[in-house]
Amino acid sequence: MKAKSTLIPILVALLVAVAPLASLSATSLSVAPSASSAAPLAAGGVNLIVNGDFSAGMTAWWSYGVTTDASSGDLQVTMPGGLVNPYDAGVGQDNIAVLNGTEYRLKFDASADTNVSIHVVVQNPDTFHNYIDQVVNLTSTPTTFTYTFVADEDK
Repeated sequence: MKAKSTLIPILVALLVAVAPLASLSATSLSVAPSASSAAPLAAGGVNLIVNGDFSAGMTAWWSYGVTTDASSGDLQVTMPGGLVNPYDAGVGQDNIAVLNGTEYRLKFDASADTNVSIHVVVQNPDTFHNYIDQVVNLTSTPTTFTYTFVADEDK
């Protein structure tokens, strides 16, 4: 029996409780050309993240526990000292609809002034089901990170 296709609004978040100053740019969540997880991802797939290049500042993005600055064309995130948990601070975007059985790719460039780790999460906020839940190590060298997932639940 084929799974029913349902749009699921998801949350994309970068939890930065351990990053004193991180830079994020060229953020995208794109759709693969077919529902098969074996199909290659489209090189320039449809970007589901609004303002993924931060050209409109923080429009469509939220943050908490950090100071943000997107005036230079990327997002500079500064975290105050004293935070302990990865969920004490974060930057993200929510209400991104995904289709059950469809493959997606999260891609972003990130770096930090000093070597730190951030927590990258793509999650259904209603069920707390994580599609992506990764600790990412940042250095001063800008690095492209890419993660794929197949939406696997109905709402």
